[in-house]
Amino acid sequence: MGLPISMDVRSAPPPALAAASRAFDWLREVDRRFSPFRRSADVVVEGREFYVRTQPHGADVVQAVLSLRDAHAERIRIIQALVIAGGAGLVLAGLAGAWLGRRAVAPLAEALALQRRFVADASHELRTPLTLLSTRAQLVRRRLGRDAGPDRIRSDVDGLVADADRLATILEDLLLTADPRGEMPLRPVALTELAEQAVSAARPAAERQGVSVRLEAPGPIEVIGFDAGLLRALNALLDNAVRHARADVRVELSTDTRSTMVEVVDDGPGIDPAILPTLFKRFSSAPGGTDRGTRRYGLGLALVSEIAARHGGSVSARRPDAGGTALRLVLPAR
Repeated sequence: MGLPISMDVRSAPPPALAAASRAFDWLREVDRRFSPFRRSADVVVEGREFYVRTQPHGADVVQAVLSLRDAHAERIRIIQALVIAGGAGLVLAGLAGAWLGRRAVAPLAEALALQRRFVADASHELRTPLTLLSTRAQLVRRRLGRDAGPDRIRSDVDGLVADADRLATILEDLLLTADPRGEMPLRPVALTELAEQAVSAARPAAERQGVSVRLEAPGPIEVIGFDAGLLRALNALLDNAVRHARADVRVELSTDTRSTMVEVVDDGPGIDPAILPTLFKRFSSAPGGTDRGTRRYGLGLALVSEIAARHGGSVSARRPDAGGTALRLVLPAR
């Protein structure tokens, strides 16, 4: 004799009522034959899962059947949301890590770039002064060996001291340039005298190549700036002109109410138009040609451009009608 059992079906969709009824019959049979004390069970009927709860109620036994389809669908939605959120979190974490890493490495990269730049600038700028210093020292030693007169030796020693002072000023300017926080000391500078010094320093190398160097200035001209930096710029302009000139280099100084100009003109092969956009960038060179027919610029003109910018000026290049190249350094008038 079976127990009287009633059934309360909740949340079961209409298509599943028949399946739930069959599950109920099956559970009642199981309950009658094998497990009168069973309280709940999960039943799969025709691919659908149901939760069945059996509860004694007085002399009766009440069973409730609940479809688990909605619960499974909700669980799938939660899993999908977690997967999407986890993937998005990983992507955002990767992007944030890359941004923070790049931001943390940026000061180091900048410091390394400044270090490489300083080494390159120092190698370029100190080469000529050190060569002159060595040459003068060798002349002094040679004349001492020949018992030269005191006046000749004193003149060479004075030149040696002047070259050492020039070397110290170049180092000072290089250190100021290497430090982005450093302030350039501005003071009145006799530009004509600086041009005379640069021309005098360039003449020995020019004479070895059969090139004449001359200065054309209307008179004393002064600008506001740093004499070591401006001398570096003039030396670089003259070094570039002497290396590419065939026979003549001319330095012209002029001024008006707004600006002061220094133009260095040579009669060399001229500037290839293809190199003009990058002429004042580091290590620019014209393609093709021979050693004497190719204009190579290296660091010199890039340093001139940087020095001009630090003084509030500019540098430009043009090709005169007579040929050759004219490089013009423009500085604010005093």
